[in-house]
Formats: sequence, C-alpha cells, structure tokens
Amino acid sequence: MAITDPLIPSASSDLFAIFDAETSLQLFQSARTIKATINNDSKFMVHPRESGASQIDHKIDLPINMQVAIIAESANYRNLYTELDRAKTDATQLIVQTKTATHENMYIESIPREEDPAYFNTITMIIRITQALIFNPVVTGLDTANVAFPNDSSTVNRGQQAGVEATEDQSNQSSILFGIFN
Repeated sequence: MAITDPLIPSASSDLFAIFDAETSLQLFQSARTIKATINNDSKFMVHPRESGASQIDHKIDLPINMQVAIIAESANYRNLYTELDRAKTDATQLIVQTKTATHENMYIESIPREEDPAYFNTITMIIRITQALIFNPVVTGLDTANVAFPNDSSTVNRGQQAGVEATEDQSNQSSILFGIFN
C-alpha cells in the first residue's frame, strides 16, 4: 500500500502496509496513504448499585477498526479499486502493518470513495477495515453426578434420545389459557 522501506525517499514517511495473510504478499501498492485512524476499544459492563454508585465487573475487548484514507492516481485508480473490491468481496484475510503494531485477522468492510473534480487526476478512498475475533467455544457435557435431574445429563455417550409424551394431566397444566378457553 505504501513504501515499507524507510531508506527509500518518499513524500511522506509512512510505514503502512496491507498484506495478504495467506500469501504474505503486499497488496494495494499503488495506493498512497494519507491518514490511518485505528480504534482499539474496550467496553466495560457498568451496573448501578443501590447506593447510586456504578460498579464495573467485566471488560470486553472490541474488534480493532481502521479507517485508512488513500489517494489513487489516475493511472492506477481503476485497477486499485478493482483490487480493493475483489479483496472485500472475497473476504481476503489481511495483515495490516502500521508504525505502532501489526494487526492480524483484518477484513475490508467498505470502500467509500470521493470522486471530486477538485482533486484533478486522483481519487480519494477511505477504506474501512475491521478485525474478526473468532471465538471457539468448548462445550462439555455434564455427567449424571453433576446435575440435579438425571435427564439433564449429557446424552453424547447414550446416542439420540426419544422424547416422552406428556400425560393428560401435564398437558392440561402446561397452559393457563388452555384452561380458560377449553
């Protein structure tokens, strides 16, 4: 995306680059970065207390979001936009390198662009990139000794279980409206 070698003279000293996570090749090399805004936010779970004070008991790390403003010159903007759009459409996993950090699991979310005659032979695009935080839950079943009712235990080792038909008494007690309208 930009010049990643600090020894090469440049109009700006940015060290911002986007790489394909699968091939490690630098993408969008013809784009010139103007500005990158990176949001690495957290959210705190705040609960009110009876005294009127607030209590925080948990923190959630939100996905990293970026807005990268780039300029594309007339010789390259059609090819650059096609390359950006393909990466967005194909959900290409990206690695984004900035001056301060390297961010993995990033995907292009949108590519709004500004086509203004005041910019002469350039197009300004603001690429929105977001991080995918993938959570793999670990599900474990409970055995009969760890549950109040044996029917609530894991059925993994017992195979598929057939349900039990409700008795007439149970059916009549299952709905208050059933008793009112019948």
